Amino acid sequence: MGHIFVSYSRKDSEFVDRLIEALEKFGFPTWQDVNAIGGGEVWKGAISKAVRESDAFLIVLSPQSANSENVSKELAVATKHARRILPVMYQACKIPDKMEYDLAELQWADFHELPFDEALGGL
Repeated sequence: MGHIFVSYSRKDSEFVDRLIEALEKFGFPTWQDVNAIGGGEVWKGAISKAVRESDAFLIVLSPQSANSENVSKELAVATKHARRILPVMYQACKIPDKMEYDLAELQWADFHELPFDEALGGL
């Protein structure tokens, strides 16, 4: 099994760390930039490669990530390489036009409205 690439804003790290821990507990390996990119490595290249090699692309949506250029670019790479996209609504936010098309028609896991464990079950 490959990995789930996790795209998020670092400002949402507390939630993301909890989500990653839960996913890995259920046997889903994840890829997170802060743990996977070594010193001296070209981070843009490492991220692009990790997205291309992922089984799924999980995007954590919040006001912070919706305004992140890097999250938007990661989503574009995932779309270009036809990765399975898993949108997770962490906090209510307006989805920017540049991301909306790639997320249209996808079922979202709603961690904003539901308790964590219930939303995790839906994911």
